[in-house]
Amino acid sequence: VPGSRVLDLCSGSGNLGFEAISRGAAHAVLCDQSRSAAELIRRNADKLGIADRVTIVCSDYRQLLLRSDIEPFDIVFLDPPYESDLAHKAAVMILQRNLLKEGGLIAIEHDAEHVPLPVAGLMRIRDTRRYGSVRLSFAERE
Repeated sequence: VPGSRVLDLCSGSGNLGFEAISRGAAHAVLCDQSRSAAELIRRNADKLGIADRVTIVCSDYRQLLLRSDIEPFDIVFLDPPYESDLAHKAAVMILQRNLLKEGGLIAIEHDAEHVPLPVAGLMRIRDTRRYGSVRLSFAERE
């Protein structure tokens, strides 16, 4: 994590990005399409004194990932609503657009019953861990 560039999609309160910053990440982009979530993230960043190390984006994940000024990330956190296929779509889009640095990792939180599928020639699941009714899967470029 030290010195890394982090993306937290579906940020909610921003806790994953903030945790990465607390562990030495250089910068975190925190994205949530909810205006109230984006405002909460902004307030939390101010309270933590790290507003200069985060970029807060209030938009749909696709709009963010299609921006021409977006730079690649070392670590991507995906924690969307479990019943959606957003995590898989976002992971594929990140890899297709070369937004994951060489050796980078995508951490996907999902329900325990639905492990993200690898995509031949693009993405492989390196590890999956179960925590009660939740799983955390780690994907990387194939």
